[in-house]
Amino acid sequence: MFLEAIWFMLFVVPATIFLHETGHLIVAKVLKIKGLRMVLGTGPLLIEKNTLDVAVEIRLLYFAGGYSTTHSKGSIHKWKQGLISIGGPLINLFFCYGLMQWLDSRATNSFLQLLFLFNLWVGIINLIPFRIKGKESDGWNFIKNVLKPSL
Repeated sequence: MFLEAIWFMLFVVPATIFLHETGHLIVAKVLKIKGLRMVLGTGPLLIEKNTLDVAVEIRLLYFAGGYSTTHSKGSIHKWKQGLISIGGPLINLFFCYGLMQWLDSRATNSFLQLLFLFNLWVGIINLIPFRIKGKESDGWNFIKNVLKPSL
């Protein structure tokens, strides 16, 4: 159990966060948004790299969350912001679907099971519209920017 917890924190969580943030960035790239940046974790900077016109930062506590942003945030149409918001959760759910198709004969691999379950959880939770102490879910951002721009 202890080893699974270590695997979860060091590999499953960061892989899921990376996938989620990549989902946001893929949609932003399709919408031709410039100045994209992905930050994984918190704390002192470990790695900084520019790849595919995206600035990527990996911080010491790389398993402690992440976010994507852009320099041109204020000039992006609300409907584009909404679409970018749901890109993260949707890629988590698409990944789950693909992993489920592949997992059928490998169902005993606990790492893959954890990866599936955590991606499913992140995808579903982030699609639920909520706002807590100024923090907004991707689902909230989608509704705010696409369905109800007056929120």
